[in-house]
Amino acid sequence: MKPINEETSDKKTEPEKWKTDPDLWPYRPKERMMNPYEQQLYELIRDTLTKSIVMTQVAMNQMLEIEGIPIRWHAKAYRARIDKKSLDFLICDKHTKPIIAVELDGRSHEKWDRKLADEAKDKALTAAGVKIVRIKVEELATLTREELLKRLTKK
Repeated sequence: MKPINEETSDKKTEPEKWKTDPDLWPYRPKERMMNPYEQQLYELIRDTLTKSIVMTQVAMNQMLEIEGIPIRWHAKAYRARIDKKSLDFLICDKHTKPIIAVELDGRSHEKWDRKLADEAKDKALTAAGVKIVRIKVEELATLTREELLKRLTKK
């Protein structure tokens, strides 16, 4: 990684100073991919479904395909409905076929914009035949493996 040169950067105007430098790659791994609540639910899912593959933070456009739309431009519009949306957890079979999406809903999910986003996720997953299970953060304190298994396997 090329370090930022303090001398050079001070001579540039502010907008120019932070332009994307093709030689600069200012990245590092996050300390955590999940917040403590997500970590707790992940461990519960993993310990409950020991023969399944549990993926976290999965982009919906990586797990859903557009089907039956003949014109490329129309497919783009449908792709846009799920772009930039991700799932907290995706449970897959041993061949990595998506089976169940699990969303952990905190208080932010009560806001109108999050409700719309959640509704779009639910519609896309339902249309694709992927079950969606929503768990509220408040439920984590008392959620047992048995109760989780019941919710994940309920038709």
